Amino acid sequence: MNRVVALTFLLTGCWKLDRTEIPEGLVAFAPAADPAAQGWTVTAIDIDLECPDGQDTRFYVVHPAAPDGPMPAAVLYHSGSFDFVSAPVATNPTAGDHLQDPPRLEAPWGIRMAFATLGMYPPPLSGEAHEGALPAALASNGVAVVVPVNCWGDWWHNAPGDADNDFDADFFSRQGRVTAEWGFRLLAEPAFGEALGIDLPFEPDPSQLYAIGLGEGSRAVGELLAIDDDGDGESDYQPRAIAVDSLIDDLSLLPEAQPATAAGLQRIFRGDWENGSLSAIGTLPPTAFVYSPVDAVVPDGANDAILARLEGDDQHLVIEGTAALHVLSNGDSEIAGQVVDFLLDAP
Repeated sequence: MNRVVALTFLLTGCWKLDRTEIPEGLVAFAPAADPAAQGWTVTAIDIDLECPDGQDTRFYVVHPAAPDGPMPAAVLYHSGSFDFVSAPVATNPTAGDHLQDPPRLEAPWGIRMAFATLGMYPPPLSGEAHEGALPAALASNGVAVVVPVNCWGDWWHNAPGDADNDFDADFFSRQGRVTAEWGFRLLAEPAFGEALGIDLPFEPDPSQLYAIGLGEGSRAVGELLAIDDDGDGESDYQPRAIAVDSLIDDLSLLPEAQPATAAGLQRIFRGDWENGSLSAIGTLPPTAFVYSPVDAVVPDGANDAILARLEGDDQHLVIEGTAALHVLSNGDSEIAGQVVDFLLDAP
């Protein structure tokens, strides 16, 4: 069965932003960074992974309205994917006091974040600039984009049976790493989509696949590269190149820097900080690393190891921004262009 559907997901519940609405129905791709973009469409795909609120998650696909043959493609992981309930109850685990306001353990929040990433909804996160500059730059260079929705608030880390969260503390299973993996597998393995009953609205070129993470979504890139199910010491997935923006690579420093995060991080990572850390990956593909040294969200020293590894290596690109923002490239067309040029020029 074809699971491609129109953009009419349930968007019930209170939302504090009142500036616009999520578009309904099949819609043209019209990011704030390039509202005159022509001929590209946003399609939604239902994914059979249940969010903590009981609704299934979705992937959003940005593609030409009339694609012509195989094309480059990127999976783009959104920011903001961290939340937990301080004292959940088993009968209603998402009720109660959350770390984040609004809560991020529900499908509607993830959908809004996906559309903010596409530059088609006001950014719901303070201190981040989202104009859709990055997906706009990708589309203008003929690169299709898949945006998975993370409604589990787990830094894209958890996968039942592989990287389990503390179920007894959360009363639900988080599945962010599963979502990260499925997003790339849909591009890399045609048989995977067929097995799930999913028809992508374009044909990916398997030789030109990229993985990009923004903020907390940067962790998803490391989680993807950490998957080695065949045990050969190399990642099962091989993007041609990757990009991360505002990564916190050493998450062990975050609980001390931001004590309110400690309980949730322990539930998610259970002390296993390295599994999914980009600096722990044996062989990195060409990597674009975007950061601001005055980003207040990133603890001091959290990226020392990965920066030492990337700087001075000509196959990688380090872009040091100057704005006091967490996530730079999606609100700055110049930086977005640098990132996309680097990805497409990768050998």
